[in-house]
Amino acid sequence: PEATAHHYLVRTQAESQRALLEMSSWSPLPAIDFEPPPTLVLGAERDALVPSFMVEATAEAYGSSAEILPGLAHIMMLERDWKDAARPLLNWLETFE
Repeated sequence: PEATAHHYLVRTQAESQRALLEMSSWSPLPAIDFEPPPTLVLGAERDALVPSFMVEATAEAYGSSAEILPGLAHIMMLERDWKDAARPLLNWLETFE
């Protein structure tokens, strides 16, 4: 709803042009020289800032796999369907019980 969007929007700030420029260029992650911890890598299908190939490359760098969540955008935890983002996280955490 619009009221919810406004509630969060007023708590944000505009990103600097430099930050946006740095985020728009992609350089592969350096190889890590240690055993990475268990890592969950989630991406959003409609993310305009972090494309799927970056999410997948991040997962690969950490020896994990990426899950791209359909229909969600960059700030998935504020989406109407936020539970679609929370569910994989909960399922992943439950594997450690």
